[in-house]
Order: sequence, then C-alpha cells, then structure tokens
Amino acid sequence: MKTIRLRKKWRAGRGGTVREKLRQSPLVDTETVMRSARELSTTSRISTEDMFDWLSGANAPVLEIFSPGEEPKLFPLSGEEVTIGRDQSNRLPIPFPNVSRRHARVIFQDEEYRLEDLDSTNGTFVNGIRIKRCVLRNNDQIRIGSVRMVFAYQRIARAEK
Repeated sequence: MKTIRLRKKWRAGRGGTVREKLRQSPLVDTETVMRSARELSTTSRISTEDMFDWLSGANAPVLEIFSPGEEPKLFPLSGEEVTIGRDQSNRLPIPFPNVSRRHARVIFQDEEYRLEDLDSTNGTFVNGIRIKRCVLRNNDQIRIGSVRMVFAYQRIARAEK
C-alpha cells in the first residue's frame, strides 16, 4: 500500500493546513454509519430459552398483517407456498388497489422462508428496500402496497406434562 505524505505548509484555504483539517474532523461519520447499520440489521438478540424453543420447534412462523383501518391479523405459515395479491384466488388476498392481482409469494425452500416479488407494479419491500427475492429473517418488516406485515416466529404454548 502506498502512503501519501502531506507537505507541512500545504494550505486548505481559511483556517489552517490540510493536515490540521484532517486532524480536526473524522474521515467517516461513525454516527451515520452505525445508524444505517442498525436500520438494515435484521439480527436481534434472543434468550437461551427462546433459542432452545426455536430449535426444538416450539415457534411457528407467522405473518402479522397490519392493513389500514383494520385490526392486526395473524397468518400462520405452514411450509406451503402462500401467494399474496388483490385477487381472491390468492391464499392471502389483500383487497387494496395498490396491490397487484398476484403481487408476491412466500415459499419454504432449503429450510428457509423466502419472499419473492411476482413482477408487481408497485414492488415488494423488506425493511424499506425493494426486493425481487430474499430470505426472510425474524422480525423482517414487509410492505406490499399500503399493507405492512412482520415475518416472525411466534411461540407456541407448550402442553403441561
């Protein structure tokens, strides 16, 4: 790697030399970088008990659906393909005009749930980013039209022994 040395008297306009300017201000705005990383992160802390329950199959994947003007709903995912769209023939119909007839689908493949946009007009968004397809992680925020969903693993009540 090549090192570049600045001359002592190289001027940076008003207020001092380039060297002084570089010492005064960071090259990277760490606050912005960390905030962006937190916003993009889908990793969340999980307790040992929750991890054990998840590994032992005591959690079920669901979509929490938040439609404008309606109460939140839970839609359990069972490993089968779930098509999402405005048309009533979808397993998860969403009757809003800004949702395509066949907008997206959730599939279970290679032990992971995946969300795939079906060439919708208005797009499918996960954590604020428009996607074509992606692997879903716990607590991912999904937006289809004006409907918001959260993909989550929800604890199943255990039977008492």
